[in-house]
Amino acid sequence: MEYACDSNGDVLYITQREETAAASGLFCLLCDKEVIAKNKQDFPKRRWHFAHKAIGEKEHSLESIIHLNATMKVYDILSSKLDSDESLIFKFRCPRYNIDQYYNRIPFPLEQQDGLRTSDSYTFDMLKDATVIELEKPYSNIVPDISIWNNNKIVAAIEITSTRDVSLKKRQLYKEHKIPVIFIDVSTIDNYLYFERSSFDEESIISSEIYTLILNNPCQKYCDFTHFLTTKEMLLDQFKRKEMQSQIKVNEFQQAFTLITEETSISSLPKVLQETPRIRIDSLSLPREAIEIYTNAGIEELYPPQSEIVNKGLLEGNNILAAIPTACGKTLVAELAMLKHVLNGGKALYIVPLRALANEKYERFKEFESLGIKTGISTGELESKSEQLGKNDIIVCTSEKTDSMLRNGTTWLQDLSIVVVDEVHLLGDSLRGPTVDIVITKLRSIPDLQIVSLSATIGNAEVLAEWLDAELVVSEWRPTVLNEGIAIGKAMNFFTGENPHQEKIKHDTKDISANIVLDTIEQGAQCLVFESSRRNCAGFAKRFSNIKNQEQRAINALLDNDSKKELAVIADEVELSSNTGEAKILADCIRNGSAYHHAGLNSTQRKLVEEGFKNNLIKIISCTPTLAAGINLPARKVIIRNYSRFNPEWGMVPIPVLEYKQMVGRAGRPHLDPEGFSLLLAKEAGDIDELKEKYIFATAEDIDSYLRDESILRSHVLGIISSSSSISQQGIIEFFLRTFSAHTGDDNEFIESIYSCIEFLQNHEMITNENNLYMPTSLGLLVSRMYINPLTAAIITEKLEYAMQSKMKLTILSLLQLVCITDEIRSVYIKNPELVEYSCIALKIKEEIICPPEEHADLPYEYQSYLESLKNTLILKDWINEVDTEIIVEKYSTGEGDLHNLSSGAARIASAINRIAALREYDIPFNGLDIRLEYGAGPELVDLLKIKNVGRKRARLLYTNHVRSVETLKTCSFEQVSKLLGEKITLKIFKQLSMPVPPSVENSIQAAVKNSVVDAQKSLFDF
Repeated sequence: MEYACDSNGDVLYITQREETAAASGLFCLLCDKEVIAKNKQDFPKRRWHFAHKAIGEKEHSLESIIHLNATMKVYDILSSKLDSDESLIFKFRCPRYNIDQYYNRIPFPLEQQDGLRTSDSYTFDMLKDATVIELEKPYSNIVPDISIWNNNKIVAAIEITSTRDVSLKKRQLYKEHKIPVIFIDVSTIDNYLYFERSSFDEESIISSEIYTLILNNPCQKYCDFTHFLTTKEMLLDQFKRKEMQSQIKVNEFQQAFTLITEETSISSLPKVLQETPRIRIDSLSLPREAIEIYTNAGIEELYPPQSEIVNKGLLEGNNILAAIPTACGKTLVAELAMLKHVLNGGKALYIVPLRALANEKYERFKEFESLGIKTGISTGELESKSEQLGKNDIIVCTSEKTDSMLRNGTTWLQDLSIVVVDEVHLLGDSLRGPTVDIVITKLRSIPDLQIVSLSATIGNAEVLAEWLDAELVVSEWRPTVLNEGIAIGKAMNFFTGENPHQEKIKHDTKDISANIVLDTIEQGAQCLVFESSRRNCAGFAKRFSNIKNQEQRAINALLDNDSKKELAVIADEVELSSNTGEAKILADCIRNGSAYHHAGLNSTQRKLVEEGFKNNLIKIISCTPTLAAGINLPARKVIIRNYSRFNPEWGMVPIPVLEYKQMVGRAGRPHLDPEGFSLLLAKEAGDIDELKEKYIFATAEDIDSYLRDESILRSHVLGIISSSSSISQQGIIEFFLRTFSAHTGDDNEFIESIYSCIEFLQNHEMITNENNLYMPTSLGLLVSRMYINPLTAAIITEKLEYAMQSKMKLTILSLLQLVCITDEIRSVYIKNPELVEYSCIALKIKEEIICPPEEHADLPYEYQSYLESLKNTLILKDWINEVDTEIIVEKYSTGEGDLHNLSSGAARIASAINRIAALREYDIPFNGLDIRLEYGAGPELVDLLKIKNVGRKRARLLYTNHVRSVETLKTCSFEQVSKLLGEKITLKIFKQLSMPVPPSVENSIQAAVKNSVVDAQKSLFDF
């Protein structure tokens, strides 16, 4: 049925018999507009699909209408169960549209309160005057759909959910105030509409189909905070699989509600919502030596979420999905599981999305060497099988490296007993997500493998856990209380935490963010400031280094002399790391206690900034959001200056809630700060309500997989075919139907995309079909093992074929341009004033470019893309001609980190060009171009660069001193080489080449290393 309002304001419902006649006099309960069908003939079939008569107005979402109808339906059922003399009353949450009008129509007992507002930014807070929940202001997203009251006290709540989950803010509220909750799920829209459309009695259908869980002990007759509802068949199947029949009994919905409506009071409600009891570390089933690693670091017991994970069978081999906030100790949980496996003869793989994160975890796991555990790491060399990694007990890899090893048949992967997937919510990332999806799907075929997945809080955690066949732990508990707020003018308004409050901003410069930073430093704490762009990052940090600025004088007064001296040392190291102007700017910032952090910095600079912040010397880092998803850098206060980001297709768009949650999750240093604080900056007062709703009280989005995108999918289709000697079309489809993408999407569309990818691979001669079995060609096998996109390989093959057929004379510039037009090389931005400059360059080098595009007015985007690739080509040309880095950075307005990423990516594509050319027997002027791109060196240095630890500067130094090949180097004495390169580097080179080293030299160097003290120990609390 559909609920609506007649012209008198009375609520009624439309039946199938009455729809057509009543359609002209009904009004929407959501917005008070007259409702019609798009076509009256559609009413019997699609009567839930309302549209406004007014031209240009949009329909309500199907979700909103289902939610409203379900709420009204629940009232019909519940009100019929109560006698007129019942002491309990119901209060319903009002929608956010035209609250007064809707409020006046509701045909059930409701006591109007003074807090009712008509603004559509607010929802009437039914909990405002409850004696057990005292809120200063109404909060739109923490109101139950139905609250049940007894003697002016709320005794229970009912949630009608039309999405996968209920706001975790609501869950936390119910938990804190020990309010039992029934959750009624109408997220399965097709089934719900079937109930609505059927000719059966709706009440009996809901009675027989909807169930709720009620824990046996200690609250037999009350609904537990833990949900929930599902169909009977699914519920029983779940109990059977998890063997929980003895702990849970199933009651029909009406029975459960009858129990909860018995007259009661708050004092007599069972305390069923207590946090999980903390488990002591020394009670875990791990060897004493492993336990002592933690107890010696002061860790005596687990956090509540960690304890719940252990209770869910972490150490018994159960798959786990932990969707919990940052700083709750997810890595420690993974460590416990890995130690349990490894110390019992197993092998562990720890998968991360970022190289920086891989290095951090590797350094941490190396601390287990005292237990006899070996740790290895690999994040590059995508073509290598990396069999040598198998000698380790714990291996840390990126998801791309793991996929590469799976494609190349690395044997030790079959010996794995546990896999940890860190940041698994990146399944929803358009770039990294598809690879994570494929890797997990492949690894799940390993027998008896435990998969522990670590995630941020996401909207559809239950769906992900179902796919992973994992026990789910969702929590918002944090070791430090998080106060989320909004700053405007001179005030910081905090809406969450133990005590929502307002604080005055004391400092008074022209920038509100700078004032908050200075207030925080004055309190002896640090700040992270998130910006939307690199330019803004540097700009904000420089506010504290410019002597003309009030901010510089203020921060300088807050730094003591010892801190200034230590900051000067860090700044000097930053300047030594590079001769670029960027290094000088960053060093000036650091001398004043500020810094910025983004991918444009080189790795040394980023590490110095991170260490300076960890050591509480650098007081403020201005950074891009990538820092929130990467390394562990908590701070007392987090400021989000911009909550929108530029999208090339859509312009400025709001950041996702998940990204916001990741950023604010950095607020509060465990065991150092009792509380953490995060602030969004409101541009005007009218933005506050919207920011509260969109971010502070919002639930993170559902994640989905981008694997269905054919430009991504075809690489993985080739990978599956190349990993098998032969495979049928059905075998390919069956594999992909096991992915997360298939679990959350339309199978038919997915299968059509797979067919399209197979056709592409056949057309470009990467696979063949013999007797209905697909096999890789030599080209397909090469492309798969080199881990390049099939489209890249198709472009390379096509361009080289054209050059050979036309007998074009190829040059190094020709090959560099071929590298840069592939999708795997990220294009660079060309400013409007540069367009003319690069158009002129394009004309000058036209003869060296394979199939250059013509400049047509009707294809401006295509030609601009070509000019962008040309800019990258010229950057790489200067790089391999040994132009100084600082000159390249200045000339092309790029960053050192960008240059490194460009050159390493280009080296991989250049190697692919060489391999494909050799396979097709094409003659190209390669001459070690891949090595030259990797190191930025001329062709004469290629042989020397093959030696590890010899970069382009050392190679040039050797070459200038007549050591111009490896063979020549082998004829040199240790003394000769060490005079040029130093003893330590020379020792490494001589050992690598199996050359004799004077014993006295080796002994003195080893003694120096042994006596040096390097404090690399990190606090276990960081993990």
